[in-house]
Amino acid sequence: MKKRQTGRPTGSESTRADILRAAREAFGSGGFDGTSLRSVAMKARVDPSTVIHFFGTKEGLFEALARDIVPALQPLINAIERRAPGTELVKIYLQIWEDEGNGYAMRALIRTSIGSERALALFKTTITKNILQALPSARPIGAELAMMQLIAIGLGRHIVRLPELSRTELGLIAKLVGPVLDRYLSL
Repeated sequence: MKKRQTGRPTGSESTRADILRAAREAFGSGGFDGTSLRSVAMKARVDPSTVIHFFGTKEGLFEALARDIVPALQPLINAIERRAPGTELVKIYLQIWEDEGNGYAMRALIRTSIGSERALALFKTTITKNILQALPSARPIGAELAMMQLIAIGLGRHIVRLPELSRTELGLIAKLVGPVLDRYLSL
């Protein structure tokens, strides 16, 4: 186990990654309001000044956590841009949740966003903006309904853990929900 660092903050990318991992865990269990920079620093085994060095504020840390998931969403964004069918969009989205690292980050972001207006605003400006920008030809209401359908499925399967939704194979979920997304995106 690493000894907690004190003194002048270090600038290594591995330290930054350790802080982001600790933040995912802290935000995922404590929400935005229940997480402090100090608690994240303790989990990452660094001095709080190191967290401030990298992220400035709790909002900055949460925003970095949200931005950190954007590359994992790129396959979904690419599929949206090429107008893939809804079944494919659902599969890609749920595969992001199924990935160990990305799924944990998604759960932390969703849990935190649900419990805090500030976190929700940060979530909207980082995650939803990237997805909605990939849908320029869809009417805004259709794009937002499609996005909320996906978020709800992730929430139900991986956070609420609804029994049937959690057990059902991704392909069947995609087959059932895909046509709904197609309908929304054709509005």
